[in-house]
Amino acid sequence: MSRKPEQNIIDEVTEVLSCILKGTIPNKIDVSDYPDDGIKQLSEMVNNFIESFSKTRDYIVQLSQGILDNEIPTKYFLSSPFKQLQSNLRHLTWQAQEVAKGDFDQRVDFMGDFSKAFNSMVKELEKARTNLEQQIKDRTKELEKSYEEIRKNAEELRDLIDIAAHELRHPATVFRGYANILLEHWDSLEEETIKDALLKIDSATDRLTRIVVQFSDTSRIERGKMDLSYSETSPMALINNVFAEAQGKGYENELNIKPPEEHGGIEVDADKLKSVLGILLDNAVTYSPQGSAIDVWFEQDDRETVYYVADRGPGIPEADRERVFERFYQVEDAEHHSIPGIGLGLYIARSIVEAHGGWIKVEPRDGSGSVFSFGVSNSRRGDSGRG
Repeated sequence: MSRKPEQNIIDEVTEVLSCILKGTIPNKIDVSDYPDDGIKQLSEMVNNFIESFSKTRDYIVQLSQGILDNEIPTKYFLSSPFKQLQSNLRHLTWQAQEVAKGDFDQRVDFMGDFSKAFNSMVKELEKARTNLEQQIKDRTKELEKSYEEIRKNAEELRDLIDIAAHELRHPATVFRGYANILLEHWDSLEEETIKDALLKIDSATDRLTRIVVQFSDTSRIERGKMDLSYSETSPMALINNVFAEAQGKGYENELNIKPPEEHGGIEVDADKLKSVLGILLDNAVTYSPQGSAIDVWFEQDDRETVYYVADRGPGIPEADRERVFERFYQVEDAEHHSIPGIGLGLYIARSIVEAHGGWIKVEPRDGSGSVFSFGVSNSRRGDSGRG
């Protein structure tokens, strides 16, 4: 077999080395017909390098694809640094898995700028998790609060239906009962009996009207449509007007007015404050023993006017004194409802007073009973804060 010329061999080796320098992997040199000399040894070394370079390239490609299980033999080119890189990547993979499990204490300190980027990412992830946890807590509290409000509203609605049904049943029964009596026995009834029946119907009508008015007032309050019409009036005139209306309601309690020696005018919505006094007076009559005294008075200083309505009823437990002004709240539960009313009067009274910038509260009265009081500013531009 003829041998290649020496120059051809040198050219072939040179071309192979040139390909390697350009980053491509050439075929191995066929040294079967090379002379057994230095050029053949050099060619065999180049072939070994080609094999090492090829294996190393395949290994690098696997690393770039995230395949970290394959090992590079130590005999190959650059095996030591790539083994270190493989070890670092394996450790980094484990750390990333730990971060994914929630361990944000992991830090990388062996890959230069990448370490900084990784550590910064972990810090941001930890911050994001903390923010997310806080958002979840806040949202959970909001949902719990919303659920509690829904539950409370549902309970209020159930109680309202029970109480409203009870309250509406009374005037309906009165209307039907006395209407039947009048229709069937009109010719045989005495005038006094007819008059008494009509008075009962009139009283039931008043009761029904109060229910309708309270629902209407509550609806306006809830929708923020309770407008105030201010004018200057006498605080004593408000009490006198309420007492004049009370005369026609047939109260069997003694109503006492205790006027101050001197007082000035106040700038308020007189009709609405008269409603507040009327609600408190009706409330006092409802819960007071028949014939007991109910005292009404007011006090005034340079800043505000405070009204008082005091009764001799059973009083209000301390735990209920704030809640009696809530919508539909009654000290007596709905199942044992025996006192007329749907639990809106005091809520409406508080809403009117607070719309004036005032305050309202209830306190125990010495001896027995309760004292309801509310304060409003003497001037529309003033503040009332003595409560």
